[in-house]
Amino acid sequence: MTSRGRSKFSSVFVLFTRLTVMASLVLLFAQPAQARKRISTKLAIEPGSKTMSAEEKAIEAQPDKGIDQAVILIEEASRDDTIGAGYRLKYHLRAKILSNQARSLGDITIPIYDEGGKLWRFWGYVIKPDGTVREAGEKDLERQVVVKGRSGGATELKTALPEIEPGCVIDYGFDVTVNGLYGPDPLALERAWPIRTLHYRWRPFEGIPAGYLVTKSDDSRVEIKSKKGSILVSAHDMDPVPDEDYAPPVREVAIYFYPYYYDSSKTGAAYWNEASRKVEAQIKRFSGSRRRMQKVLDKMGLSDEMDLTTKLRTAYDWMLANVLNSRLMTKDQRAKFRQEIEDSVRKET
Repeated sequence: MTSRGRSKFSSVFVLFTRLTVMASLVLLFAQPAQARKRISTKLAIEPGSKTMSAEEKAIEAQPDKGIDQAVILIEEASRDDTIGAGYRLKYHLRAKILSNQARSLGDITIPIYDEGGKLWRFWGYVIKPDGTVREAGEKDLERQVVVKGRSGGATELKTALPEIEPGCVIDYGFDVTVNGLYGPDPLALERAWPIRTLHYRWRPFEGIPAGYLVTKSDDSRVEIKSKKGSILVSAHDMDPVPDEDYAPPVREVAIYFYPYYYDSSKTGAAYWNEASRKVEAQIKRFSGSRRRMQKVLDKMGLSDEMDLTTKLRTAYDWMLANVLNSRLMTKDQRAKFRQEIEDSVRKET
């Protein structure tokens, strides 16, 4: 196919990529949650040691294994929604820093939000390669307004751990009461850097139906425990999931834990059916012209006999061979490329 031919369909190919990605999201959401086990869900969150262990000292970058920036040694959080108009959050992170790019792990944000939120405890320190310790305290936290309102707006407390450098270990955590009605966010169990141990405990508010979903729930590295109105999610030895060109969004590839509340008049299944319908509506709005989309599908050589994996592999192989990456072009090449697309669309319409 000529460069003009590739250009003619390139914008449509992007639409198809988004379509397949969103279809994958629907399939992920359709997976059943792991059966809940009636065992202890207690989680005690405390500061880590101010000395670096021999095992932590031995951790080094291994680019061939995707370990080149940092290793999260432990992340643990406990969210309690049963306290009333708000929730209590306890959090702890300990990580080995392997590059300057990972210093952002030491950027700390603590939610306070509406007036009435309170910080009960905070600690933060950096263990340098020579064993010296640099600490941050409550006096280093700065209050920042993130949303302004008549009552003062939503606020956060922020700081950055001092003197972070490759080879150090960082450790910080906090205990805070957040005032306001804010639902729980999805939790990524796989990220750009490896995670040795992760624990997340959630106590939903008893007056509203609640549920959860774990994508790829059959993964043996992830364990779900439930007892007396609380859920404990644990993950161990999670490999890094990088954000790569031409790959689906990380949120649709990595393992995620989705805690949620739903309308008391609906079941959990009804909640996800409604979510699927919303995704389907987004696909229809985004894909646009059926005629132009069909042209792309015909070119790709997809058939109804193919399973989803084969269809996706065939589609991606075809796009790699026919789609131009404008980010690798010069300014003049991009201008010419854009003009060719506009001319092609004008002819079709």
